[in-house]
Amino acid sequence: MKIAVIGAGRMGRAVAYSLLAKDPVDELILVDRSAEALRAAENELPSRRLTLARVPVDDIDQLRPIFAAADAVVGAAHYGVNLALTQLAIDTATHFCDLGGNNNVVAQQVELNDEAEQAEVSILPDCGLAPGLVSILTAAGVDRFDRVDSVQLRVGGVPSRPRPPLNYFVVFSPSGLLNEYIEPCMVIRNGEVVQVPSISELERIVFPEPFGEMEAFTTSGGASTLPLSYAARIQSLEYKTIRYPGHAAIVRSWIELGLTSEQPVVVGDRDIQPRALLEQLISDRLVKDGPDCVLLRATLSGTRDGRPFILEFEMIDEEDPATGLTAMARCTAFPAAVAARMLVAGEALRYGVLRQEEAFHPRPFIDALRRLGLEIRETWRVL
Repeated sequence: MKIAVIGAGRMGRAVAYSLLAKDPVDELILVDRSAEALRAAENELPSRRLTLARVPVDDIDQLRPIFAAADAVVGAAHYGVNLALTQLAIDTATHFCDLGGNNNVVAQQVELNDEAEQAEVSILPDCGLAPGLVSILTAAGVDRFDRVDSVQLRVGGVPSRPRPPLNYFVVFSPSGLLNEYIEPCMVIRNGEVVQVPSISELERIVFPEPFGEMEAFTTSGGASTLPLSYAARIQSLEYKTIRYPGHAAIVRSWIELGLTSEQPVVVGDRDIQPRALLEQLISDRLVKDGPDCVLLRATLSGTRDGRPFILEFEMIDEEDPATGLTAMARCTAFPAAVAARMLVAGEALRYGVLRQEEAFHPRPFIDALRRLGLEIRETWRVL
């Protein structure tokens, strides 16, 4: 088994760790333009099966022989390159999955479905945590009900030791984070796909101590294609992000002040794009300064054998001091690693550009994540 990972940042290195340490990969090629990122990978992942390639992640000509030689490729770079990588995977007849995170890019990837089918490859966008794992859990839950009325997905990466006022630090791309905060959210309401604003519908949600009461609010992208897949079968489906209380109000003030706008403003004799400045400040000021934790709760309600039930999936994952992997890296990268291995093993349900919820039988996927140390608990309750 030969797998390439495009992008040697925190998530890409975590994908590589999973495949080298936990899966029978004969060779793993880790690609990035950054010598610093590749040196970090070399230090973190001492393995004779690891090959480092200093190649720009958007240089299709240099990436082509890497794709052609691999059984599968994982895209762990910025989502802006995923469409080009998808086309390259089709051209080289190589299975491909990516961490995704942008609905518009995924929609463009889906348009290549017929080409992927003809090339007899499986392409799987949005293979991380949310989007990603939440789609697998939804599929697993829906299959176990006779009828599903509601799906509520709640996920958040938060500091284990919060620091006011935001009680947050950056655990993935600031650009991707702001997209989640400002783009419209696709949900199912009354059996129809509709859009609602981000940073809305604030609610209280409680987790075991030390977390206690948290807040959750709508954000974009986490549900990926779930609303499109289940609108005819489910009355209500929504995704919300979990944060410590008070976070949403601060982010809403950024938006109302225009700090997330890409329209330049004149400051003195210079044109400054507010969003670019905000992204830089987030990167500089919200630096990770302690361990992180991922909170996940997926709640499905419906009927089974004629009786009303609630099925709840819950996961609380913490940073691993033994490996140095953050909780967000574990929960984002491990699903992508499992997807890549299953693609190579021929376990995708068909060729083409697949929605996560229809790509694999969900139970083996969840079992594989549990073997990697993600403790996903299931609880049934009678309504």
